[in-house]
Amino acid sequence: MALQIATQSPVQLQEIPSSVPQLNQLVSLLVPALVEALLPNLARSVGINTAESVTVRDFATSVGISERLVWQWLEDGILLAAPTKDTSKTRSTKKSAVTKSRTLINMTAWRAKQHQQAKDCKYIR
Repeated sequence: MALQIATQSPVQLQEIPSSVPQLNQLVSLLVPALVEALLPNLARSVGINTAESVTVRDFATSVGISERLVWQWLEDGILLAAPTKDTSKTRSTKKSAVTKSRTLINMTAWRAKQHQQAKDCKYIR
């Protein structure tokens, strides 16, 4: 059964470009599309990783965790909120949707914490 599946290819041999000019043409068509698709995400990733502070949503997507976990880390003190004009108001009042949307993560402190943990790891010298 496996041999039968392996030999049944959806692409016919005649469809695969076999000459250098055909390959060059294929690459020249695909590369701009790939660049156009990847460039915005790459620029956003670089922006997040070099910023001093980011939004909760951006932090969650860059680290690969849920926003709920980010809020839990903020409450537990694992993450530090970046100082903003609204910081004193935020701490004294209940969290509302407006207050949550203005909360920023202090990325400088996060990177310093990650660096210190890496230095403390006995496997990294």
